[in-house]
Amino acid sequence: MTSKQDIETYFRKNYYGICPKSTSFFSSSNSVVYSLFGSNIYNVPLFILGGFCVLRKTPKSMSSMKWVYFNMHFWLVHCLNLL
Repeated sequence: MTSKQDIETYFRKNYYGICPKSTSFFSSSNSVVYSLFGSNIYNVPLFILGGFCVLRKTPKSMSSMKWVYFNMHFWLVHCLNLL
């Protein structure tokens, strides 16, 4: 068994010497968070427009399916926002 100190020594010798730590914005986790928040600027209005189209623009011949489509749209939007 190797000890924790042996593993840390290995990483200090081999990993940190060969691969320097990058401090750019795109190598941080904040870049992913900010890009996903930024995409919501476009996604939320499109989701609202989709819900409006399902509720208001559905033809009369499909009125029995209107709430099924809206339910599907609601849960799809909800699940996509959880990602």
